[in-house]
Amino acid sequence: MVAKMMKEVQRVLKTGGIYFAISYGDPESRMDNFDWPHLSLDVNHVIVGDDPERVHYGYLGIKNPGADALCVEHWEMVESHLSEVYDSDDEKAEQNSGEKETKDEEENPESA
Repeated sequence: MVAKMMKEVQRVLKTGGIYFAISYGDPESRMDNFDWPHLSLDVNHVIVGDDPERVHYGYLGIKNPGADALCVEHWEMVESHLSEVYDSDDEKAEQNSGEKETKDEEENPESA
């Protein structure tokens, strides 16, 4: 739950405070992590290293004024969204697990 982690990162930073992360993930796959309604960070990214086989990306976020109030205002909605997504994922995993058990029982009746 990156959204929850970033909520805590933003909470402990003071206004103007800096968050820096290094990742193998390129900006196309990582910038969404900073684009939640409860976050207010100005984020830039840089490429770290010049070897294309071992490239890393640095992400620098600076906490904006008013970020704490924004988080309070929007966190309940974000948390509700996350619950829906993760509850749905859990239900799918349980359903898939049940289907697998049924299939295993059909293929191997003596193991049931």
